Amino acid sequence: MQMRREMNRIALLAVAQHLATPEAGLTEERRRRAAEAVRAAERIEKLARLRNETIIAHGFRGISDEELASEYGTWRLADDLRQSIGTALSADLSVNPFFEVARLLRF
Repeated sequence: MQMRREMNRIALLAVAQHLATPEAGLTEERRRRAAEAVRAAERIEKLARLRNETIIAHGFRGISDEELASEYGTWRLADDLRQSIGTALSADLSVNPFFEVARLLRF
């Protein structure tokens, strides 16, 4: 029986957590990058409740900058994401992160 299921953020976090351990058999550098991806995912997870209340998910509510900063803990959300993703991909995303991420993710 073949089951087709999409990978969700919880499963991806579990995979990244495993990759950050010595048992995964990766180099120290790759484990460090996986650990940074885990830290970023854990910070983003704080925002899941707010996302679920917006029109892009299940609700219709707008989220203010103040509420976002309060839930996340800082006003540096975009900067934190840029730094974390850049570290996980070993890329400098300071200039134009969208083009660099797209280039790195192409097969």
